[in-house]
Amino acid sequence: MDALRAIGVTVPLAALAGLLAAGALGLLALAWALWQTHATGAGRRACGRPLRRGDPLPFFMALALDGRPVPSAALFAEGRDMLLLFVGPDSAPCRALLEALLPRRGHPDKLVVIADGRLDARLAQLGQLAGHEVLLQQDGAASRRCGVAVMPCALKVRRDGIVVAPPVVGRDAILGLAGPPHGRGPRRPRVSVLP
Repeated sequence: MDALRAIGVTVPLAALAGLLAAGALGLLALAWALWQTHATGAGRRACGRPLRRGDPLPFFMALALDGRPVPSAALFAEGRDMLLLFVGPDSAPCRALLEALLPRRGHPDKLVVIADGRLDARLAQLGQLAGHEVLLQQDGAASRRCGVAVMPCALKVRRDGIVVAPPVVGRDAILGLAGPPHGRGPRRPRVSVLP
């Protein structure tokens, strides 16, 4: 009888101890996730909402290819309107988009390519080949501040730092935002005549 009481008492205590241990592990995992979010900024947006027309471009820091820090305010030193293009480092659609933007060399709007983290050599070469400024962002900080969640993505900013076109996603939307290549008028649609 004492053995049954011992078993009857120990089983609920063991189950309770197991539940407490699982709860403690869950709390520890939650604390770790919250600390990581705070430390890296992951999942957090400083601007609080997507950028809209008329919003000022939020401050962010990026790195030039030579490793020097570049604040967002320095991008306006030339006094030109700007297209900010956010690309992924190993993304085939991003490379294809840069190739499509190559004819924009000499366009009155400045094109700034912001790549996430490390930069694929071909992507850097494409950006520089097209005469564009290529920057690196760490941990997606510039993307988050600008409300960018998917790449490729672009937004247009006036020379005074005011957003004139909020973030758009995808090749066609970005090419539309970029406008025609320098020296060319708008593209005319092809018309086919059916017999």
